[in-house]
Amino acid sequence: MIQIAVPSRESDAHYEQERHDLERAVSEVNGEHGLVGHPAIHYLHKNLPFDELIALYLAADIMLVTRSRTHEPRRQGVRDDAFGPHGQAHLE
Repeated sequence: MIQIAVPSRESDAHYEQERHDLERAVSEVNGEHGLVGHPAIHYLHKNLPFDELIALYLAADIMLVTRSRTHEPRRQGVRDDAFGPHGQAHLE
């Protein structure tokens, strides 16, 4: 599993707490279910080039794209209907 957390509002205390909670949860899952060199969750806290992001989307069997609780817009270029029923990508 890959968790991509794109940095945003790093100076906001609420976002800092959410990041801390997420990283703790990832640590707990990896500690319980991962192996040395083979984590259950690969956690990426960084911006990814759009082509790398799309490559990860296309390689996924399952994908969940969510907005934050404050309803921030999704990444530019990825629409609600970005993927069709058979996994084909629809890019802007």
